[in-house]
Amino acid sequence: MTTVRPYRSSAPARRGDFAQLLHAEWTKFRTVRGWVTGMIVAVLVIVGFGLFASGGGVKASGTKTCPPGMSSASCRSAAVSLPPPENTIALYLIGTFAGLIAVAVVATMFMSAEYRQGLIRTTLAASPIRGRVLTAKAIVIGAVAFAAGLAAAAGAVIFATDLAHHRGLSVLSVRWPTELRIIAGTAALIAVAAVFTLAIAAIVRRSGATVTIAIVTIVFPYFLSISNSGATGVTDFLLRVTPAAAFAVQQPTPQYYLAVTSPATGFFPLAPWAGFAVLCGWTVVALVLAAYLLRRRDA
Repeated sequence: MTTVRPYRSSAPARRGDFAQLLHAEWTKFRTVRGWVTGMIVAVLVIVGFGLFASGGGVKASGTKTCPPGMSSASCRSAAVSLPPPENTIALYLIGTFAGLIAVAVVATMFMSAEYRQGLIRTTLAASPIRGRVLTAKAIVIGAVAFAAGLAAAAGAVIFATDLAHHRGLSVLSVRWPTELRIIAGTAALIAVAAVFTLAIAAIVRRSGATVTIAIVTIVFPYFLSISNSGATGVTDFLLRVTPAAAFAVQQPTPQYYLAVTSPATGFFPLAPWAGFAVLCGWTVVALVLAAYLLRRRDA
């Protein structure tokens, strides 16, 4: 039995090689219309969900209610008026999970398409250090996904909030650093999720399996929590240990401020950056494993 060793170029690596490799990967991405279209679709989906969500909610004028223990007659004479619950801007980013599906498909194809078409041999032959190929792809897909996520999150928050105010709905006001953290954090969530998906694609080398893994680990736990179709304890656990924990960056207020504490109202079991760190941890592990397998396996 003969052992097949992965082919590696004998050409020495030079300092400018990585910049050229990075430019080559960017050229690959921008010249494939389907990948660019996929990112645009992700932006439109997130903004569209935000505008749709701004159509529901509570009127800002207040609601006449009776406190517990007060009779109807006393209530009418006292004319007690309590302010209604307020929507949070996290509601207008609820489409992030749908946009992530489109981003995951693009990130998957960015890696797996080369395996399917046999072009990965040419790419690896041009780069004597295989880890650089994975790094260049991760930087390109991460940067593109961050830009798309930033445009989508900013558009969803700005347009949906204005539309909600125009319709007379009450939106919880947050300080600008918090709003900036939510928008930039959502963009970072989408970017790291794209890199995570890319690493999974390098590991399994199958488009369908990669997209399924991305959806099951990132999208499904979040969707389960906002749809209230799962046990609270289970969804709480999933939003602590799975990559979906990164959705915590969209939390606008502490837990005690909200009457109903669920991801649908903007509350998550982990603090914003703690949840994001969980996704980063999963991504680092996936990248390390992908780099190891890329060096060990034949193209």
